[in-house]
Amino acid sequence: MTYNPATGLISGTASTVGEYDVVYIATDAMDTSAYGSFTWIVYRETRDFTRTATATKPPTALTTARNRVLSAATAAGYDLSNCHETDENVELNDMGTYDATVTLFCFR
Repeated sequence: MTYNPATGLISGTASTVGEYDVVYIATDAMDTSAYGSFTWIVYRETRDFTRTATATKPPTALTTARNRVLSAATAAGYDLSNCHETDENVELNDMGTYDATVTLFCFR
């Protein structure tokens, strides 16, 4: 990773797993400063899982899709405590049933 002090741009790809505390200070042309901090977390591996289901009722479709995506993450060896749902959607389809999609983001 590289930092360009002239532009403030941090670029590159992080490759060393860990948590990194970053503190920054910005000063404008009138010599007014602001500062802040954040933690940059670099994981060994991340993956998105998406699964779908169709049912006659929206809650059933959503529950089935959610169970499928959780099963897929578990089968791939991910600890579900390191996963969180990033998207869910339920729509009425042309057949009069409901299609649900659930996406899970996992890391290790």
